[in-house]
Amino acid sequence: MGSACSVNTTKHYGIKLMEVLDIVENEDGSATFTFDMTKEEARAMCINGILWAVISGATGITAKEVINKYLEENDAKEEE
Repeated sequence: MGSACSVNTTKHYGIKLMEVLDIVENEDGSATFTFDMTKEEARAMCINGILWAVISGATGITAKEVINKYLEENDAKEEE
């Protein structure tokens, strides 16, 4: 299944697409995602996910807040 959630990843052998193969919406409102990725990509996703969970838990900041702040800062730099 192709996906709008695909991400280009550059490796020493060229370009590879990390794809969302399947999304299952569960009765409780959660969702289960299946990705096609290399071992290195899976390791990076796991490490970054754990790191984000620790940071978010310790500070209370959400991903949406971080993205909004990043976008605001970059918009301000472009206006200068």
